[in-house]
Amino acid sequence: MHARRGNYFSKLISYASILGMALGMAVLLTIISIMNGFESEIRQRVLGLDGHIEIEIFGASKLERGKLINLIESSQADAEVWPTISRDVLLQSGRSLLAVEIRSSSVYMQSVRRDLFSFLKEGETLTLSSQAFSIIIGSELASQLGVRVGDLVTVISPDPRVTSLGLSPRTKRFKVAGIFEVGLGSSDSRLAFITEADAVRFFRLDDMFDRLDIRLADATKASDVAKTIRGSTNFPVRDWTDLHGGLFQALRTEKFLMFVLLAIAAVIALFNVVSVLMVSVDEKRKDVKILFSMGLTPASIVGVFLVQGVITGMMGVVLGILLGYFLASNISEVVFFFENILHFKIFPPEIFYISEIPSVLLLSDFLLVTFVASLLSLLTPFYPALRVARQSRVWRESL
Repeated sequence: MHARRGNYFSKLISYASILGMALGMAVLLTIISIMNGFESEIRQRVLGLDGHIEIEIFGASKLERGKLINLIESSQADAEVWPTISRDVLLQSGRSLLAVEIRSSSVYMQSVRRDLFSFLKEGETLTLSSQAFSIIIGSELASQLGVRVGDLVTVISPDPRVTSLGLSPRTKRFKVAGIFEVGLGSSDSRLAFITEADAVRFFRLDDMFDRLDIRLADATKASDVAKTIRGSTNFPVRDWTDLHGGLFQALRTEKFLMFVLLAIAAVIALFNVVSVLMVSVDEKRKDVKILFSMGLTPASIVGVFLVQGVITGMMGVVLGILLGYFLASNISEVVFFFENILHFKIFPPEIFYISEIPSVLLLSDFLLVTFVASLLSLLTPFYPALRVARQSRVWRESL
């Protein structure tokens, strides 16, 4: 760290190596936390209107459905289970005709009403007091149909009905009660909700449902719970990792690649520590000879350089952890600060559907980065120290 008086270049390299190591770790921890935040945000949006587990029960009787619900609720105390009707239909307004998925919304499940309400952009959600044949549609779907809250849309079912003139599609006019916006095109442009009672009447299902939706307190346990349910029933069971596994696998792969790239940048910063020690070896040759004349052994000299390298590296690690924690915890404020200076939005809400940058700090990420950086800081000084060990014999003989 401290060079001889007047040799500011060596001191500059020492401080630069510490700063480079700290910045590399801080950026690495901040980017990983932001990736965690985006993954959590996307999971919340993707699963916000879906169950964590789906069981296909089409054709099952009311008795079979009741037994299955009791079985799930008895084995999973934190699970919410509700039957759902899900059909592909056509929505028509004027000359616009679009294919959408229409689902029944259980007005009895508090979490279902809460999640639907959280994404509501206009109007009101579906409740027990909702007007008969009310519908909630996505924002992009409303834009494509050219409708607003209070307008009427025609729902056309491909299942025909028998009339005196033959077979004809089943149609019904629904009033748009609300418009939701999840921020995902797959939901906002192709999804609509009606009450469970309206779905049963419109599709003439006579208390028949297409599937059971299950929501858990912890979505990460969905795979294990689904595996348990498969062992207890013959109905097809799928969890959200089966339905959206590709999306989240891509996010995890992207996070891993970002970790590797930024870790390489941090490793490059560690080479500055090596350069500092190499400069110190040549710079402090006279000082080493003086220590030899005072009786210091070569092993002790090597230990001095090892300690210097470890201290330099660990100072960068500690500073990087503190700086990374500060940035990851306050990334929204930092971005807002730069947005005010630069006078433009880095993440426009109308494009990214977020008002602030999400960041989730995980202890496991901080421990992993700290462990790897500390290990590299301990290993880095060994090469310069070995060079000192080889040259110390020559310097000692020259005394």
